[in-house]
Amino acid sequence: MHYRRIALLINLTVILTGCENDSTDDPEELSLEEQKEEIYTSPQSGDDHYLRLVERSEPVWAGISHSRQFGRIATDFVAETTDTEDLQFFVDDLIEGSQRQPGIVDMSEPYYGLQIDYEDGSSETFHLWITPEDERGVLMDTMDTHYIYTFSEEAADRVLSLIPEEQVLDSPAYADWVEGSTFGLTEIIEPYSDETLDELINYYDYIVRGTYTTSEPSDVPDSWGDESMAFYSFEVDQVLKGDLSDNTIEVGHPQYLTYWIRDPETGEDLGERAIDNPYNRLPEPGTDTLLFISEGSEEGEFWRFTDASIAEVQEDGTLKGTSAFYDSDYDFSDRVERFETDGSWEVELTLQTADSHIPLTDPFEGTTVEELIDRID
Repeated sequence: MHYRRIALLINLTVILTGCENDSTDDPEELSLEEQKEEIYTSPQSGDDHYLRLVERSEPVWAGISHSRQFGRIATDFVAETTDTEDLQFFVDDLIEGSQRQPGIVDMSEPYYGLQIDYEDGSSETFHLWITPEDERGVLMDTMDTHYIYTFSEEAADRVLSLIPEEQVLDSPAYADWVEGSTFGLTEIIEPYSDETLDELINYYDYIVRGTYTTSEPSDVPDSWGDESMAFYSFEVDQVLKGDLSDNTIEVGHPQYLTYWIRDPETGEDLGERAIDNPYNRLPEPGTDTLLFISEGSEEGEFWRFTDASIAEVQEDGTLKGTSAFYDSDYDFSDRVERFETDGSWEVELTLQTADSHIPLTDPFEGTTVEELIDRID
């Protein structure tokens, strides 16, 4: 899973900058997610309606949930539909029929999350801002929260008509988390289950062999500016892929889940709170380790993000992935973490594993370093 900094209970300032899609790839050869990644990461013009630039197959299911955070949606759906007309309405009116809004927009927490599944197995998710009193609805793609789109009051009313009356919101649902002096959050952990060794080799810019120099994270480099990540020094002994000149590099790890917390009653900012991510295991210093990394945005920055991007070299020369997702003895039941904010609030965070195929297949199992080098070449 690609862990990202998660902003909870805080207004999102969205800067809408324009870019132009200059990709020459045939959309039909790319998945829905791949098409969007190309659109959102390439130079595009400010006039493009990005949601109209992708090819979608036939919609087969849609679900609406109360929103919990930016960047993803809750999966406890309060409304679901397989009706052909409703599904086409979502695509034609809400997504492709919406109007992209330029400029700077200050968005409050979303009210609902929308997920649409398609016949080819792809899906996409959106944030929705809709109330019975609004003259329009607002849509945001969870894959890129830089852009918002508006749709008509009639379309908004139709969405609300699909939701049970008692589940229609007058304000965002985050206040429902409050229980006495405690408010609870749920983090759904969705591990990558489809990564193969060849996919890892092709995706990452560098593959290096070496050891961590310390078990404690280093200070965040000033140029990185992201305190939601943990950073470790890695001493490189051998470069299997790429061209590195420094023997010691700083590597960013999604070792922590970091939340920005706001008092759900008063709206007062309570600041960032981080907890250990129990699923990403960091090898002990001195352990012979392979690291799959990508170059960051600044010179000398290196990132590793997925569960399968780190492996240990065993005594017999074979490789073993370090993620807990490959461990049949690991306890994947809900894990609850508690931490205090400023003395007046206690936050309870529940971690849930969403993949029913746990434990996953270790992509490194049975492979030696020499065999990996042969596959790279």
